[in-house]
Amino acid sequence: MTMKRRIGILIAGHIPEELSGRFGHYGTMFSEFLGPESFDYASYFVVDGHVPDDPDKADGWLITGSRYGVYEDHPWIRRLEEFVRAIRDAGKPLVGVCFGHQVIAKALGGTVEKFALGWTAGATRYTGMNGAGDLTLLAWHQDQVIVPPAEARISATSPFCAHAALSYGDWAISFQAHPEFSSSYFSALVEARRTLVGENVACLALADTENTSSPQVAKLIADHFRRAWKRQGTIQAMISDQNHSNREAIMPVYPNASLHIGGQWRPGSGLALDVVNPATGEVIGKVESAATTDLDDALAAASSGFTVWRHTSPMERAGIMKKAAGLLAERIEKIAPLLTMEQGKPLQQARNEISSAVEIIHWFAEETTRTYGRLIPARALDVAQDVVREPVGPVAAFTPWNFPINQSVLKLAAALAAGCSIIMKGPEETPASCAELVKAFVDAGMPDGVVNLVYGVPSFISTYLISHPVIRKVSFTGSTPVGKVLAQLAGQHLKPITLELGGHAPALVFDDADIGDAARVLARAKYYNAGQVCIAPTRLLVHRAVFDRFVAAFESEVKAIKTGYGLDPDVTMGPLANERRLVAMQEFVDDAAEHSAEILSGGHRIGTCGNFFAPTLVLGAPTQSRVQRDEPFGPVALINRVDDYAQAVAEANRLPYGLAAYAFTRSARTMNDLARDIEAGMLSINHHGLALPETPFGGVKESGYGTEGGSEGIDAYLTPKFVSKRFI
Repeated sequence: MTMKRRIGILIAGHIPEELSGRFGHYGTMFSEFLGPESFDYASYFVVDGHVPDDPDKADGWLITGSRYGVYEDHPWIRRLEEFVRAIRDAGKPLVGVCFGHQVIAKALGGTVEKFALGWTAGATRYTGMNGAGDLTLLAWHQDQVIVPPAEARISATSPFCAHAALSYGDWAISFQAHPEFSSSYFSALVEARRTLVGENVACLALADTENTSSPQVAKLIADHFRRAWKRQGTIQAMISDQNHSNREAIMPVYPNASLHIGGQWRPGSGLALDVVNPATGEVIGKVESAATTDLDDALAAASSGFTVWRHTSPMERAGIMKKAAGLLAERIEKIAPLLTMEQGKPLQQARNEISSAVEIIHWFAEETTRTYGRLIPARALDVAQDVVREPVGPVAAFTPWNFPINQSVLKLAAALAAGCSIIMKGPEETPASCAELVKAFVDAGMPDGVVNLVYGVPSFISTYLISHPVIRKVSFTGSTPVGKVLAQLAGQHLKPITLELGGHAPALVFDDADIGDAARVLARAKYYNAGQVCIAPTRLLVHRAVFDRFVAAFESEVKAIKTGYGLDPDVTMGPLANERRLVAMQEFVDDAAEHSAEILSGGHRIGTCGNFFAPTLVLGAPTQSRVQRDEPFGPVALINRVDDYAQAVAEANRLPYGLAAYAFTRSARTMNDLARDIEAGMLSINHHGLALPETPFGGVKESGYGTEGGSEGIDAYLTPKFVSKRFI
């Protein structure tokens, strides 16, 4: 007997009195519409604060309508938005109806605004959304999605409700529709609002109410869930199929990666390098390697490209960047499998990375028009004193393999927004996804020479580019030892450099924290991308009074992790990116055990094929152990007891790193004290709130200097010029 799929219904409002007698609540209403024989259902009254804690409690999710607005500062609405993001990260299909339409958009960075008329009524007909046939969309809301999220595709609009239906690839759909409205019920509502919305609107709505089709809406929802599950099943079958020829027939074709110089894709003059799939150990492609002649051509192209781009108006620059963002969004499903094949991360995490890049490009496109200068009051009436900010010049940017798109786009988008040209040295381990990012800008109409991409021997390329007079600015993301070398080289040539280097993030869990929530947030952040994240919480410092509870909750999260090939939709942690990381992880764990630490879980390689290492939990590793001194950069978490605030802060600040830190407490005073005392460039309290496009990203101490992201991110690519003018 086949098990029925379960749909979790997130009830965001209390059903109108006119319908309560028939349905009781929205959960029973939607289960009746979708068919009790088709699916299992679980209802969660989020409107009463009962927001689920785990998206895996259902195979798919639906958010109902509500009489509340998404602006209203109810904690349950904010928590619901967080849960939407968790559903996305888990790769579960999602449907938003009415209020849910707004919540999904807002949770993913869209703009939702109040409609001028307040609560309104209207109706229109839209044909062909996702193959569902005719669907009547009704507007009866004071909230509207004005600017959809970058990853959303507009599927329908109406005269009364902008962006009345949105689709988010294969993952989610949302729309402004009311399947519960009977013709008579809707007519009564329109009649009651006639004086507010006006005679014409009311009559139009009344004239079209007979087209309201509950079965049509139900079919749209059910078809979305079934398509998503069918697609997941196809991928699952592909992964589990041991027949190599069958797998190749379904697997994406991995492209060889070329250099991009002066508007042309071309081979390199150096020796091409192998690209290896970390999940299988197989060579899947080649990446071209740049020699001196290639770098000279790239430098000449960047110089001429800078001349063109700096004189391109901010509005035109923004337009090209936004077009590139749109192209990247359209290509998510094409690029994500390539990223998984070359880097190893689960497919949904690959999608997340590309979606984030789309947001980053949009953010910096808007920043192009906000590079303001200032006017300084002069000492004489016939003198004007201006400060203007100009692009610093051609940039050399060096990007890592762990987030090959996101780490590249932070440099690329900021430089372009400022008016700079750029030569990016992409990661040789993960070249195809980085090339796809550049391709989006090329296809968007970027002038030749503005964006250049090279691969090759890192030490040779960095030395050659940084020392060359064409380059005016350097940006590097990578390890602290390499960052120190590049900083010295840039200093010799008096060139500004932005460094985003290693971290060994502490997470402080106090005795008044929500222990379950802390364990869940920290475990997901720690093992995301197999722990190969510079801001991953690694040193978990837990108050003695709640230590055992936290360890039990954290271990439960670790046991739920499924390690495997990232194209398997059930996998939540992929392999390490290369074999070097496997060796490093084992050395860290063995050394910790020799120093009397307890290896509570993991601590070993999984299998013999691919770079899989078990998610590892280490208790009580002393400060003398290597893993307590050096950043593991892998799926190894350390949990140690602390007695009080002073000890926790002292241990958090012990290392020379200072990139990110986390804390969990209910005390406002403790939060304020931590903001003052923690030595880190970023601190997130009671959630994972880092690495958003609008927020600065950077560290202190040996974690680097300068920031990427936020309004601060563009500053590094601008230089102030003072102009004093006397009028004669």
